[in-house]
Amino acid sequence: MKRLRDSDRIPRAPVAIRSLAGLLLLLSWLPCLRAGAQAGSEAAPTTFRVMLAAGAGFGHRDVMLPARPGSRLLESAVFPALGVSLEGHAPFGARGLFGLRIHYQTSLGLRASEEPAAGSGKETSLRSHQLQLGITPGLRFADSPESVVLRLFAGWGFRGLRAVTDGALPQYTLHGPVLRPELYLPFADSAALRFGPECQLISGISDDLRRIATTAAYGFAWGAVIELDVQLTNAFRLHLDYRESHARVRSAWGQALTDTERFATLGLKLQNP
Repeated sequence: MKRLRDSDRIPRAPVAIRSLAGLLLLLSWLPCLRAGAQAGSEAAPTTFRVMLAAGAGFGHRDVMLPARPGSRLLESAVFPALGVSLEGHAPFGARGLFGLRIHYQTSLGLRASEEPAAGSGKETSLRSHQLQLGITPGLRFADSPESVVLRLFAGWGFRGLRAVTDGALPQYTLHGPVLRPELYLPFADSAALRFGPECQLISGISDDLRRIATTAAYGFAWGAVIELDVQLTNAFRLHLDYRESHARVRSAWGQALTDTERFATLGLKLQNP
């Protein structure tokens, strides 16, 4: 299997992660600046929040790669997965919010049934992962901190597939800008539901994948996210989330390259008071 150049791999993302982490720290000073500007008047309560979540669950990955000899198919069984996220937001104006979010999920011990265009199928060890990072401006529907909130996630998304052992599929990364409107619905005094549809322009495709599948320069992905939070204590919340995304890139071989990923994780979310 031909290895990708360093510029094609996902490790460019950690620079952006460190930048966003720095912005989160900077964002944490906003309430202090607001309080200083309101000196001599009644101080408003601090509503800046930072939330760190970690969990485990399951994932699934399907890939259909068109090529000159014939299509190559890969369908995984349900595999164990891990997920972590970091999020922060602060008030902006009377009812506005401005925040940042980083979300990463990866497979553990993934083995998939691979069917090459020629030859018999075989089991292949793989690593599947996805990363999203971006800003999350929002608007509360009421003055209450527990109001319904409409947010927009605007950022960059990566999905990668890497063979641990040699296989017919090349290791590759698809990435590009992501937009996802999200509705945040508190209910039952201690729980909240977040959900929203997602669309992505795939503007980056690994060179090996483009060469084998003779793909177009860009593609599209669409899907949805749903998340349930249940408050356990002032600091901890039970966190359940599910994300599904379907990517499609046109190919010169009559069929499109398709890549479907699904992740579901259950864990704990730690937040400041």
